[in-house]
Amino acid sequence: MDNMKKKMGMKKFLLILVPLMVLLLGAIIAVTAVMNYFRPVMDNILGRPPVYVNPTEENKDWDADYYDKEDGSKEKADAEAERLAEIAMEEGAVLLKNDNNALPLDVSDGMTVNAFGWSFYYPVNGGAGAGAIGSDDLISPEEALAGAGIKINEALKEEYFEWTKANAKTWGSSENAPARPTVSLGAVLAHWDVPELDAPREVFEASNAAANDTSVVWLGRSGGEGADAPRQMDKAHGAVTFDQNADKHYLELTNNEEKLIEEVSSRSENVIVVLNSPSPMEIGELEDNDNVDAILWVGAPGKVGYHGIADVLVGEVSPSGRLPDTYAADFLENPTIVNFSDPNIYASNKTEDILARYDTPLKYTKNGDEMDRSVYFVGYEEGIYNGYRWYETAAAEGFFDDEVAPAGTTDKYYNRENGVVYPFGAGLSYTTFSQKIVSRSYADGVFTIAVEVKNTGSEDGKDVVQLYVEAPYTDGGIEKSKVTLAAFGKTDTLEPNDSETVTLTVKAEDIASYDDTAEKAYVLDAGTYTFYLSVADEVNYGSHGWAYATEDSKAVFADAISEKIVYSEDKDGKRESDAVAATNRFDENMEHNNLKVKDGSATMSRADFAATYPTAPAEEDRKMSAELKEAVEFNSSFDTKENVLRHNNEKDEMPLVDQDYGIDLIDLRGTDYDDQAWQNYVEQFTLDELKILANRSGWQTEGVTRLGKPLTVENDGPQCLKTASLGTDLGAQYLVAFPCEVVLAATWDQDLLYDIGRAIGEEGLQYGVNGWYAPATNTHRTPFSGRNFEYFSEDPVLAGKLCAREVSGAASKGLYAFVKHFAVNDQESYARNLNAGASIGISISGTSYALTGDDCILLTWASEQTLREIYLRSFEIVFKEARADVKYLDGEGNVKVLENFRAATAVMTSFNCIGDTWAGGNRALITDVLRGEWGFEGFVLTDSVRTDFMYADQMLRAGGDACLMSTEIPVYDLESATAIKCLQSSVKNICYTVAHSNAMNGVAPGSTISYGLAPWAIGLLIANIVVYALIIGGIVWIVLRSLDHRKNPERYK
Repeated sequence: MDNMKKKMGMKKFLLILVPLMVLLLGAIIAVTAVMNYFRPVMDNILGRPPVYVNPTEENKDWDADYYDKEDGSKEKADAEAERLAEIAMEEGAVLLKNDNNALPLDVSDGMTVNAFGWSFYYPVNGGAGAGAIGSDDLISPEEALAGAGIKINEALKEEYFEWTKANAKTWGSSENAPARPTVSLGAVLAHWDVPELDAPREVFEASNAAANDTSVVWLGRSGGEGADAPRQMDKAHGAVTFDQNADKHYLELTNNEEKLIEEVSSRSENVIVVLNSPSPMEIGELEDNDNVDAILWVGAPGKVGYHGIADVLVGEVSPSGRLPDTYAADFLENPTIVNFSDPNIYASNKTEDILARYDTPLKYTKNGDEMDRSVYFVGYEEGIYNGYRWYETAAAEGFFDDEVAPAGTTDKYYNRENGVVYPFGAGLSYTTFSQKIVSRSYADGVFTIAVEVKNTGSEDGKDVVQLYVEAPYTDGGIEKSKVTLAAFGKTDTLEPNDSETVTLTVKAEDIASYDDTAEKAYVLDAGTYTFYLSVADEVNYGSHGWAYATEDSKAVFADAISEKIVYSEDKDGKRESDAVAATNRFDENMEHNNLKVKDGSATMSRADFAATYPTAPAEEDRKMSAELKEAVEFNSSFDTKENVLRHNNEKDEMPLVDQDYGIDLIDLRGTDYDDQAWQNYVEQFTLDELKILANRSGWQTEGVTRLGKPLTVENDGPQCLKTASLGTDLGAQYLVAFPCEVVLAATWDQDLLYDIGRAIGEEGLQYGVNGWYAPATNTHRTPFSGRNFEYFSEDPVLAGKLCAREVSGAASKGLYAFVKHFAVNDQESYARNLNAGASIGISISGTSYALTGDDCILLTWASEQTLREIYLRSFEIVFKEARADVKYLDGEGNVKVLENFRAATAVMTSFNCIGDTWAGGNRALITDVLRGEWGFEGFVLTDSVRTDFMYADQMLRAGGDACLMSTEIPVYDLESATAIKCLQSSVKNICYTVAHSNAMNGVAPGSTISYGLAPWAIGLLIANIVVYALIIGGIVWIVLRSLDHRKNPERYK
């Protein structure tokens, strides 16, 4: 017994075991609390709980498959999406130049080409940030060309790979994975490098490239959320420019690219340049270079788009894309650029010398502390004269008369100083077409114009009919551009000598101008209205077609509008499409705008472009007036309960809550928005239930199963729908990536956009996604906007019509689309504190850089006419024109159809302020215009919440419904009648959208909804069981050991 080894003493034993047990207990409690608090995040990342629909004996045989889910599968949905993505690229690629019929390539006997350009091997498939598309299973240019019978020069490929490995670390990338330095999967600050071989002659010779007659030069540019492309590469923070491009901007050719083009074009018989850039590039020198034979724009092709590009290159299809943006000769010579972003944005001392920042910061409360908030601004001093509206009007007014036209034309519109290289709507084909107007009429407020399109060439192809309108204009009257796009259509594929008649209709009210000074209403002036085609004498001039119009390519209506029409309540009444007449809604928001053009006016005027040309912000522009300071502080004073109460309506009566009317959400599917049943339904919610729906709606909306409100799943983005990254569909975070929205716009094909929307809707149906944070329909105000790849066009009619069809298609499958970013979100820099308030560190070539700033807001100043005719117009078209049929069941199980349902039932607001008020908290925008004038019915969601200025209380009082936030943010007033009234309105709008979506698929009236445990919750439950079992085991061990110690103390040390 004396020789028996003694056990550890009880004191030491307890000192070891008890802390371990406490640590384990604390850890499991903390992990459980955190994971449950962040449940929406866990669901989104790790997989959501299964939903169970529990039918009754009475309804178990009712047909509640509202969207025919059982007819499809995930595999079918993916295959259809890929098919349409390839078609979209085929129809969206724009042929800009094709001298000597350099394209299509003849591959009948096989072909090997020289693939030059770093972007060929590391292409731009999409952009960065929320719109990123992932990197799995992407088809490369090389794969696509091989499939079309084109091999690439392997020696040249090896030269690029070796050069990339040698230089990858220079721009902070890995040798093994030299991702594009211009793209980040995060919400961007890009390095903005444009890598390219710096010794093209040596590489050309070493790779035996001269053995191949044909060279393809691939030029790539990208963009991303949170930052705009630099206008000065020496100010492009973190970029490694090799000291070669200090005086250039991001969208023009770098010195190395110019050297590459020079070498290739002097040594190859056939040179084809492919522009792999969603934004326009400044390429007049390529158009003017006789040794560059062809130029093809392809944007960002997405997952399978390169197959479509290959089909175009080899002539399997004839290109039918047309530009959705103007390609100017000099991007820095137009009236918009002087008031966009800031040339100093990327300088290392970026918080100093900022042109567009007021001199006075504001005070606000954050976590109980008083903080400073910088106030930045952007002035839309160009007014309505943006994009082609500027260039066409400037040409008509003789603005370019002092310039020199390039060789081959006498038209100074095309001058290379401040003119145009390729007009909006331009694009070539492998065949030729004639277009002529064969009939025209005006009746009941509608212009009808029939256009005969004939294939006069030798190849099959499609053509686009573009119809522009010129309205009567007088100096000093309402501002009007020379022409605006009024309507468009696309033919089917036409064989040689075949014809098709495309009939376009234009409502007179849709071409009215907005008078924001005298009538404060839409006005249709009396006088002559002339419509122009883009094609004259078989040449497509795009938006410049008016300058070459023939009798066959224009329609003149001299007497259709014989009297002036003022669309106001006190004159000629509202427009037919409006719920209430439009009038100035933003006067108060814009009251303290002190920005002026040259002559002191608020915006540029066609009456005298030279005298009213916009100027960059000056010292006096940066002085914040006391009145502006007071207005901004009041409009954003929702940071404490005391401040919130100042915004309440004392006349509001306390609403009922927690009532029992026996109404479930499915009972209201197909019920009119204004029906009393909706108010009765929301009165059943408790205050906590109301709050959680409005306050935690990031990538989902909460379920309230006792009232039949299901948990919904919502996700990004404009180029591809996303779903859970893990969970039951491992690796399925990114579904099929379509070509970017700019390419979709370049198709000019409304039917194709409907099909694409429907395919995305089917993906949502099959993968369990109910809401889609897309499409985005902001305006390409300049080529430099960071998120241009997410938006359609510089023109609101093209963008709005296409977006409406895509939304309609998605809605036909029950996917509700959050059309974004509402509104005037045309600049990334300073629009939030992501890049002007965050501290971001990067290291390039051993040198560290830090971007630091302060919390900020961006005030966007624009006239009411500018807002309505340009920056709100595309949204207006979507919310008024998107339509779908909705199937529902009555109380007896009979199938009913709600026809022509307004399909745009969701919208996401933007970060910026409109005037002096944040867009997501702007009552004029959300309640007066969106819900009031346009009659929108549905869900208004903020963009991802920045809690230092995007306040839930403000959002609710403005007519918004929820904050995009996975966790709860402060709501300071939950007790007043105003607060509860706003919360009930919010929940009604959310539920109205959800009720008419695929979230209700399979749910019949009378059925209930329940949920199982999410995969992560099951894992957490198992972890809890294991940990508590270990703790209980430890306690039992302690007890047994203690008893043994008392009984046999001699066994222990």
